[in-house]
Amino acid sequence: MIFSVLQSENACEVAEAVLSLVQSVLGIWLHSSAQDIQVYRISSAMTNMVFSVTLSCAGPSEEDTESATWHPERLLLRVYGNSNWMFQRDLEESTALVLTEHGIIPQWYGVFGNGRFEDYIPSTSVSAREFQSPELCAEISKCLGRIHNMLPNVVEATTWENRDYMLERLESWRLAACLSMSNLLQRKLSSDHAEILRKIELWDAFSPEFIPTLRCRIAQVDSPVVFAHCDLHHGNVLRFHAKDGVIAIDFEYGMPTFRGFDLANFLSEFCYDYNSPTPEVPDWSNYPSRDTIVRILQNYLGESPPEDVYKIMDEISVFAAAVQLFWGHWCLIKAVDMVDDGYKGFDYITSAFERYKRFIQLTEQLAIV
Repeated sequence: MIFSVLQSENACEVAEAVLSLVQSVLGIWLHSSAQDIQVYRISSAMTNMVFSVTLSCAGPSEEDTESATWHPERLLLRVYGNSNWMFQRDLEESTALVLTEHGIIPQWYGVFGNGRFEDYIPSTSVSAREFQSPELCAEISKCLGRIHNMLPNVVEATTWENRDYMLERLESWRLAACLSMSNLLQRKLSSDHAEILRKIELWDAFSPEFIPTLRCRIAQVDSPVVFAHCDLHHGNVLRFHAKDGVIAIDFEYGMPTFRGFDLANFLSEFCYDYNSPTPEVPDWSNYPSRDTIVRILQNYLGESPPEDVYKIMDEISVFAAAVQLFWGHWCLIKAVDMVDDGYKGFDYITSAFERYKRFIQLTEQLAIV
């Protein structure tokens, strides 16, 4: 219900719905009216709807101040898209409590059926160009290192185990992507999209043989399991306004998995600009050079015990193809929703094509399949 209301162009209707949600979920702003709040959408998220919710400059009423132990004047509202089956929201919530306690993510204030309220951090999501810049990239690399070091804390306080979860998710998404492909091939699509799907169908992207082969290569490089973000692109990094530094957000895909996988994903995101006119199409010429990767890994390791960065680079090379397959499957699954919604927004079919194409190129280079 709230998802459809928030898409309304009626600002008063949106404000009334959001205020009702704030009051019922958080128990604050009880004596305020819809005219007292401002709601505007933050456009950086791809699959969720994210809003800034601000109480008027008059601030909380005297009654609100007396009846609440805390009374923030600004909140962040995140409403999930229709892919909840992909996530374990209860586990995500318990993980968030741990990450909040250690200052890794903004605080969560309250959770409801298909969304949550968070602390609003005065910040700006970084652009693709900033993401690639040496100065900011160094900060992001250090941030990723801190996230990876959270595994013992996360395992101790949640039901996550100290093992990899990526391979089973990859297999689950492979099966779902196969079903999506069958579904899409029965739809009336544009000629361009129909041609793209025919090309994908000819590739071996759905082969069940990739994962056993990948397991063998993983054993050879011995990549440690960490708590991984798994989706660290420029839109999921915020640069603080009031101080130096960055913070990572949107841990929906976070899980314990191999360090090499998360680092390979991070490096591949240098090639994507989700604010461009064609966010689905990567520019692989932006992939970091070998020297740049060495600097990234040095910043990533930070004050951790010294490690051979070239050994870590070997880990990354093993997982580079898996990253493309992972997101290729995800895009194909999401493509069904895109078609149902009348082709609005991100072109998941084109993105799936680009991901699968890169997967084939990398597997051929490394002779993985």
